[in-house]
Amino acid sequence: MTGEIVTFRKRFMGGFNRDDVAAYIAKITKERNDSIKDKEKAEKELSVLRNESDALKDKITEETQVQLNKSKAARRNAEVAKESAEAEKEKAEKKVEKLLAQQTEMQVKLDEALEQPQKIQVKVDELTKELDELRMKYDDHLISQNDTQAKHDTLKSEYTKLLLEHEQLIAENDELKNKPATNKLVVKIKKND
Repeated sequence: MTGEIVTFRKRFMGGFNRDDVAAYIAKITKERNDSIKDKEKAEKELSVLRNESDALKDKITEETQVQLNKSKAARRNAEVAKESAEAEKEKAEKKVEKLLAQQTEMQVKLDEALEQPQKIQVKVDELTKELDELRMKYDDHLISQNDTQAKHDTLKSEYTKLLLEHEQLIAENDELKNKPATNKLVVKIKKND
């Protein structure tokens, strides 16, 4: 329209009232500018929410990985402790069997050697003490194994909780992404009579 002169026909000539047209154009322009500002504001808010959502996803992923690594380490430690306890148990049982056999042998020797009761009694006392120490070590290993299992169960529970929170945040983020845009400008111009 550069260089063209625009004239309005007066109302009584079948045209529009100039003030009405100017007021209508100003109103439409203001509504358009307001909707553009609203759209920009909504886009900024959406961008901030997306950034927060991404930060939360990263944090949850990192925390989940840390908990998973802790859980794996605890599981490995529990397995190692269990294997160690079983090996110690086998050693203790063999040693107990050996000590029982030795004790039996010593008892036979005691019966045969009544002239040496004091020496034999000392040997029996030493073997009994060693047997008691082995039983105490075995009991300590069993207690340690139970503590490790309890820690593993706690870590597993925490990991499950974090995983559920992570899935909920992903669902909320997907819901935000799928919302349709509601800021559409529809303009209708009426012709004044």
